Amino acid sequence: MEDNIKQERIELYLTGQLKDKDLKEFEQTLESNEAFAQDVEIMRDLEEAMDDFEYEKELSSKLKFLGKKYITEDIVEKKSTTRVVPIFRKRWFVAATILLVVIAGGLLFQNAFQLNANTDLFATYYKSYPSDLLTRGENDNAYSEIVELYNENDFIATVSLLEKRLTNKPNDTASKILLGNSYLSLEPANVEKAIETFKPLADDKKNVYNETAQWYLALSYIQNKQNELAEPILKSLSLKEYGKYPKLAKELLKEL
Repeated sequence: MEDNIKQERIELYLTGQLKDKDLKEFEQTLESNEAFAQDVEIMRDLEEAMDDFEYEKELSSKLKFLGKKYITEDIVEKKSTTRVVPIFRKRWFVAATILLVVIAGGLLFQNAFQLNANTDLFATYYKSYPSDLLTRGENDNAYSEIVELYNENDFIATVSLLEKRLTNKPNDTASKILLGNSYLSLEPANVEKAIETFKPLADDKKNVYNETAQWYLALSYIQNKQNELAEPILKSLSLKEYGKYPKLAKELLKEL
């Protein structure tokens, strides 16, 4: 797939604009082409990082990786240079370029994600997954209503509607991510149900939300006082070369 076409397709996919045959072909490529799947994950991660600067350390690591892969050394060594590899554009490219220069100049805030050793680990690390990062390939009014409730922190209603939805759509991965997070966000949290929801997704390596599910499964185990089950998941995540969770996983492992 040519770079410009590839980038446009990824943008359409991440914004839920791919339909029917195009969506099916895209998802088939995701399953069969590991490099392509990584490009999609990079763009998804960068979009999330732009929306949430709380994860400062993860963002720094991610952008260094992006810089090596997509932006030439000239932009780091000579900040006035604008020669770049023409793969990403619009918000993703601008964000990556600007933030990479910030990193190269050493201007990122330090200690942006300080951990309090006396704070409950789950409460410290848990942050519900942003609903706008869950890709949808269709117009779905019912799903939109669920997302609205989720964003309003009405997790009791969200759980009820998602459980009914998944009865009819058992392969709706995005809904499962929302449901698992909703279980964890209940007061008190329904950790057992969260584990039950996240584990199949965490075990499915072809799932586009695989690492996301692994992270929340590990947190669920920690909340459930099953650190021995969380540790191997976190160790696996910590070895990833890029993504949202390696830095967080390493830090959390130190606290266990």
